[in-house]
Amino acid sequence: MAASTESFDRVIVTAFWNNCDLSERFIRTLASRSAKSWHLIVIDNGSSDDTPALKKLLRQLQIPHTWLANKKNLGCAKAWNQGVRLALEKRAKLIGVVNNDLKFSQGWDIGLLDFFATHGKTFPVASPYTDENGETGFEDRAQRFMARSWNRHHFRKKMGSEALFILPAVFEKVGLFDERFFVTYEDADFFVRLRGAGIQPVTIGSSVLFHQSMASRKKLPGPFELESRGKFVEKWGNDEMLSELRFRPPKWLRKFRRLKDRLGLI
Repeated sequence: MAASTESFDRVIVTAFWNNCDLSERFIRTLASRSAKSWHLIVIDNGSSDDTPALKKLLRQLQIPHTWLANKKNLGCAKAWNQGVRLALEKRAKLIGVVNNDLKFSQGWDIGLLDFFATHGKTFPVASPYTDENGETGFEDRAQRFMARSWNRHHFRKKMGSEALFILPAVFEKVGLFDERFFVTYEDADFFVRLRGAGIQPVTIGSSVLFHQSMASRKKLPGPFELESRGKFVEKWGNDEMLSELRFRPPKWLRKFRRLKDRLGLI
């Protein structure tokens, strides 16, 4: 484990499983486009490609980091919990749990940190807006979007795990991610527990990330999504909750979201 002695005040937890090119993009844009320093906790989830070589890049770019390596892929929930436990142990003040298939926009964290400073007590779980309209032109779209939506936020009806920023007290109240879920539905389960605790997650308009959806999941062997869905239904007693959470949004809703992306609305 390679660890920096710098502050753990602002922490990002992410799991790497192969897709070294996406992880490299993640690291480089985090380094070049963040306004503040973040301590990055990487969990290498048994990668078989050149992912371990990215430790050298982290040192070259002087990103404060901790690298944890698993011998095999333990799934999202277990890997994230490894990082979250370390962040809590180090008394982090804000913890981001994010995917490695993200690309950061210039100054992405300015509005995010401002939101938590202003609204964190009311909304202790917040996500940047995620753009999935293709990498070409993303930076221009992101800047226009933030200019139009800086002071806006909306309640999340579906919990996605691409980028969650969470105040530590939330984990003390609802617990960590449920490790029975290997891939998928750990985020939906977390959302249900947040809602049960009276915590309303929000998406904010003052921070934008590019998300290359399902870049890792589609390479996983086995029916993990189907198995996780079964565990979710078994745990919560019915399948209707998934429709309520819009876990599989209808076609009209997906089109509407793409239109909002083009218009820069939240």
